[in-house]
Amino acid sequence: MAFVTIQAIIGPLPEFDAHSLFTPDTVSWSVTKSEGILSTIKEDSAVFIIPARKPLRAFINAHEMAHPEDTLHKECFLTIGATANFTQLLKQAVTEEVLSVLKEQGFTDLTLQVGNSHAYFTKIKPEETAGINIEYFDFNPHGLTYEMKKCQAKEGVSKEGLVVSHAGAGTILDAMRLNLPLIVVPNVSLLDNHQEELAAELEKQGYVVKSSVKPRSCDQKGN
Repeated sequence: MAFVTIQAIIGPLPEFDAHSLFTPDTVSWSVTKSEGILSTIKEDSAVFIIPARKPLRAFINAHEMAHPEDTLHKECFLTIGATANFTQLLKQAVTEEVLSVLKEQGFTDLTLQVGNSHAYFTKIKPEETAGINIEYFDFNPHGLTYEMKKCQAKEGVSKEGLVVSHAGAGTILDAMRLNLPLIVVPNVSLLDNHQEELAAELEKQGYVVKSSVKPRSCDQKGN
């Protein structure tokens, strides 16, 4: 939907006996600051009649009434673990391609647990984020349950999100306990590559989606 220029109403409006009327093929926005005059906000087929007080706030409220889903939080949480470096995954997570896919899938936020790569991520964090809010931290000594719960669906607050994780057994179990969609990316740089074996077995059993540090891995997030 395209937003149209806000126009001022300079005369009184006709009286309406309903809070919303349907006027097909009408797309316009009108806001007035004139005391005692009603403001009419039209969005596609819905017309919202609201008091003229605080017209900008009313403008926003009317948009949220018409599109409540647009205001819901949708979180993607990525974790690389506490000790091992996994800069390849961090770098891939914030590429233009991946951020665009997240946006297309309705994600609003991307939170990354970056371990001891905090300085590295600070340098590579992009300025252009496709409208995705990006936050990051090194590690939470109390665990990652709080961050993962932000990926859960809550009526009227958030949509179900996604966890992207290295193939650490503890992290995987935490996400599974919360019944969250989970993409597992083994860190193949580790000497004893138990992560590859664990991820392959869990994918075989249908618990996770196993992926790698490639652009195509993000395409699976909306599936």
